[in-house]
Amino acid sequence: MKVLFGVLVLAGNILCIMDMLPLLYKYLPDQNHTLIPIINAFASLYFFHKCCNGDPGEITPLNLEKYQPIYPYDERMYIPNAKCRTCKFVKPARSKHCSICNRCVHRFDHHCLWTNTDVGGLNHGYFVLFLLTMMFKCIWGFYVGVKSLVLYTQYHRLLETKVMTSNGEMKQVTYSIVLQHLFMQFPRLVFIVTSLFFLIILLGIFTIYHVNVVLTNRTTNERYKAAELEPIEIDSNRLSGNKSKLQPVRKLNKNIKTTENLYNKKE
Repeated sequence: MKVLFGVLVLAGNILCIMDMLPLLYKYLPDQNHTLIPIINAFASLYFFHKCCNGDPGEITPLNLEKYQPIYPYDERMYIPNAKCRTCKFVKPARSKHCSICNRCVHRFDHHCLWTNTDVGGLNHGYFVLFLLTMMFKCIWGFYVGVKSLVLYTQYHRLLETKVMTSNGEMKQVTYSIVLQHLFMQFPRLVFIVTSLFFLIILLGIFTIYHVNVVLTNRTTNERYKAAELEPIEIDSNRLSGNKSKLQPVRKLNKNIKTTENLYNKKE
């Protein structure tokens, strides 16, 4: 997956160099169009390296005493004296054993396929910074791609031209005709701009989620665990007389202190 990610990023940058930069330097030769993307590329590569090769917070018998007192046990998701079945030691609060990496990780969030490692307490910040730099890369690429097409359209005055219809009449071009012309002239550029538009939406949702997770001091693992531990009750207002149509509703007992209230504090 890391190789696939590298190939995709490299291919995207090659397309930008081949299709975008020639148009930008042709119509805006006095501006620097490479400094910002180069800086962002090195920053993104650095954070990706830290995510892949940095320590996510692996817990071993040698550093167990270091991680044990960091977080208290909430006695719901994290029970005191609960041992890891694989590592054979008492798991610190907010830790989890990753079955893929075969290790316990401090403040475990999830196992990332793209970095082929765990996202935990020591590299979650780098992971978020990596997502932010990738978001900037996608937004910048989309902006520059659209800008290149707009400059080409303005330079050739495409919106002011006319086309001849089948009956011989001259008709003012429409936006759809201009877009078709741009696609015929720059198929790769139009394809990458369209792909970046949808990628920005998907990656943006994922990035916003992880920024929120960090700001609220919560992990993805804890969100799933909390949902599984909430008791299920029946909403009497939804009773329709047909027992097969009863709909369960999750309702958290207010007398139980949630992990979010316990850990969502400055330490």
